[in-house]
Amino acid sequence: MDKKIKVKKYTGVYLNRNRWVTYIYYKKVYYLGSFKNKEDAIKIREEAKKMRGENFEDWYQEYRVTKNKTAPK
Repeated sequence: MDKKIKVKKYTGVYLNRNRWVTYIYYKKVYYLGSFKNKEDAIKIREEAKKMRGENFEDWYQEYRVTKNKTAPK
């Protein structure tokens, strides 16, 4: 059975199958990725939180492009 464990202080970060999954809600839910360690997940969630506002969609598109280029194949 999969259990989602929320990190108390960080909304949008939870543990799922030994990976830390992150998301943010800004007009809709945006998936930010899954990470091996909690610190990386929290870091990207905090960065996304700072970018909420008029430029969020642009930031998110750039983040997705960059993330896909650096993702292991």
